[in-house]
Amino acid sequence: MRVLKIVAEGLTTSFRYPHFMVGVQPTYEMPPPATLYGHIAS
Repeated sequence: MRVLKIVAEGLTTSFRYPHFMVGVQPTYEMPPPATLYGHIAS
């Protein structure tokens, strides 16, 4: 079985919940699937 493993790291990142405009911005712990697909496709 062939497997692809990618390790990525950064100093800081923020994957915000959509439609929050005021106050503290809650974030996801991991990027949403659309963000991952975009990075793979670019």
